[in-house]
Amino acid sequence: MIGSLILVVGPSGVGKDSIINGAKRKFEHSSDFYFPRRYITRAHSAGGENHIEVSLDAFSEMRDTHQFCLHWQAHGLHYGLPVDITRRISEGQTVIVNGSRSVLETARQQFEQLHIAHVIASEENLRKRLTERGRENAEDIERRIKRSTDFKLAGDNVTVINNSGSLDQAIDQLITISQIPSMHSA
Repeated sequence: MIGSLILVVGPSGVGKDSIINGAKRKFEHSSDFYFPRRYITRAHSAGGENHIEVSLDAFSEMRDTHQFCLHWQAHGLHYGLPVDITRRISEGQTVIVNGSRSVLETARQQFEQLHIAHVIASEENLRKRLTERGRENAEDIERRIKRSTDFKLAGDNVTVINNSGSLDQAIDQLITISQIPSMHSA
């Protein structure tokens, strides 16, 4: 049985990492699910997700030697997903990871068993969350909020998760997506 890739995407501040971490807690004793860490050219001390910090030079070398299955740039940083995701999917695991809307077409071409969990939240919630995390100034926050409406996602493999309300409800939606039987036979 072939596994699947669930890319959790959406603008900064919608709670992607919180939702993923909730699903990870739910599936922590199951070998059917894998939650890889992303490689990011951001200092680990900057907070946020538990990522693998790499220098720009190291990232470039990893990219050039095909150690990422997907990679992108956003907000002055470089992000990469480890290539072992492909092996894990071929072995039947469901891989759930924070992705980027900017690589969806590449992901659609590369992964036959792809599902996109598009997390959204109201502008009010985004502004509040971005302000509370304290990594951006007011101008950057407004730019991120504007960017949140720049991408329109559509397709049979896209499910919208609205995280404007209860985090538990959003986590439950991701868990439901990860257990869709038809995902594994599409």
